[in-house]
Amino acid sequence: MIYSNKKVCVPSCALLNRYWLANKGFFLLYALFFVLTFTVLTVRPVQAADVFTIEGVSVDVRDQSAAMARKEAHKQAQEEALRILFKKLTLFQDHARIDTVEIQDAAVYVKSIEVANERTSGYRYLADITVSFNSDSVRQFLTFNKLDYAETQSKPILILPVTADAGKISLWQETNAWAAAWKGHNESRSLVPLILPVGTLEEVRTLSAEQAINGDVNALQILAEKYKAGAIMVPYAEISESRTGPVLNLVADFYGLSGQKQTLSQSFSGAGPADLLYDQAFQATIEALEQRWKLENLISGSQSGEIIVRAPLPSLEQWVKLQKVFGKIGLIKEFHLKSFNKDYADVTIIHTGSRESLLKALRQVDLNLRRERGRWTLAANL
Repeated sequence: MIYSNKKVCVPSCALLNRYWLANKGFFLLYALFFVLTFTVLTVRPVQAADVFTIEGVSVDVRDQSAAMARKEAHKQAQEEALRILFKKLTLFQDHARIDTVEIQDAAVYVKSIEVANERTSGYRYLADITVSFNSDSVRQFLTFNKLDYAETQSKPILILPVTADAGKISLWQETNAWAAAWKGHNESRSLVPLILPVGTLEEVRTLSAEQAINGDVNALQILAEKYKAGAIMVPYAEISESRTGPVLNLVADFYGLSGQKQTLSQSFSGAGPADLLYDQAFQATIEALEQRWKLENLISGSQSGEIIVRAPLPSLEQWVKLQKVFGKIGLIKEFHLKSFNKDYADVTIIHTGSRESLLKALRQVDLNLRRERGRWTLAANL
């Protein structure tokens, strides 16, 4: 099947499921006829928009007329968004190169743009612009410039910011300036999505600030499950005074769902207000999270592969869901329905990156591949 914007009239999944349960053999014959008659047995997934989309590029341009200012502003926004995307996907040590790489025409990489908060005057144009890029064009650019990159988005990380003021630690207070710094995270510019808890009465009862910094695994696990987080971070920031001004000491504990713990410790100082130190600590922590994730999911442009996967297929609805999930994984270039029967389907997946990169990408969407009796079998929670 090839996905497109064309509408095709097909029976509903609920109706087909009724037929499936009543008579799987007849249904499979019908399904095979439908597939062979109306489609090609190849699916090219539509790239998930969030990875190759950059939101909220603000522009403020003056020119000889509003029309000219608008044209120049859109050009500037596309180039700025493209460089932001390159940095989003690449390692920090390569960002200086990206700043100097010549981009002759950013528009050739652009798939679409969206404009919000547009305002014009006689010679001025202001707007917030979202730019979506063609994933294949971006990969080709990075490969040509010998830049390794990652494009798999991690599962969300639950952030529990704890602060200390006059010896009293706090987590859920509305005046937590440390938590406010984390709210400034732009999800479209990172491969690591973050979640800040709401702070309901139930959550406050589940986890105190003391439990958070002491690593109460059971309480942390309850919140992680509630928010469907892939990991938890407890960044503990304490500000003290020195002769030269305030000093922020940061201890950030990172907990994976399997129980492993990693700790990041760093100090920040400056002559400005405490809020600036919180912003510095936030940026440093985000950079460490992103660098760690990219190193674990790095792709060399020359890497590619193919794998045959056996997927349990209890219903047509399950197959439809599986296709949608595959469509969210950027590493999957296309997949072919090789064969199927009433219990399972054998699917050939063509992907960029290494086999291990693909397995990690699948795990981020709750798909696990296991090697069983000489073949790869998919375990899914759809």
